[in-house]
Amino acid sequence: MSKVLVIVAHPGLAEFSKSQQVLKKFVDTYTTYHPTDEINTINLYDLDAPDIDSTVYAAFGKLMSGSDFSSLNDEEKIALGKRQAVIDQFIAHDKYVFAAPMWEFSFPAVLKKYLDIICAAKQTFSYGEAGIPEGLLKNRKAIFIQASGGVYDPEIRKEIRQQISNLNRSEVLYAYDTLGNFGEPIVKATLAIMGVIDYQHIFVGAQAKSNAAEVLAVKMHEAEMLAKSW
Repeated sequence: MSKVLVIVAHPGLAEFSKSQQVLKKFVDTYTTYHPTDEINTINLYDLDAPDIDSTVYAAFGKLMSGSDFSSLNDEEKIALGKRQAVIDQFIAHDKYVFAAPMWEFSFPAVLKKYLDIICAAKQTFSYGEAGIPEGLLKNRKAIFIQASGGVYDPEIRKEIRQQISNLNRSEVLYAYDTLGNFGEPIVKATLAIMGVIDYQHIFVGAQAKSNAAEVLAVKMHEAEMLAKSW
């Protein structure tokens, strides 16, 4: 039996969220084809764990200086305890399904906070020779379902860029060239550092375009097919 952790980074209702709609298709199909697996879901907007704030940073500093955990003050112990609970939950699962929108070329800040917590030295990765990180979470899988209003397919973007270039609009061309999906590589790289290299990305693009429904249907089918064998 596998344990699947579904990680939602979206504050809104599923009826308005394309990433959550594709996620539901994936989870429903997965449940049908893997009935004995355990599925747990968290929404990162409800996560009860602090950022690396002044309290957490001070606690890290004390521990790295050789102090024992018992020497921390109560506020520091509580803060690290909440972060540790998040790490423990992640380690306890062997399959991960992330779902998030693409906002301003990346993803919601709560997902970055979560990645910062779970990417924990000596727990999900270690430093090997020459300081190179080595993942400790081997033989695990991850999927990132991401939705966007724009189009980020390289071939389609190449065509659009040529159209802009033909208009001789250098200022628009410069802005267009800086656009990109900068969030997805962060998710992929963070998982890889922890040893999770069996990774797939379902990108639900063009949801603000005229062909949004067509693209969504294709991605729903992609999620369904993947869930059957994952």
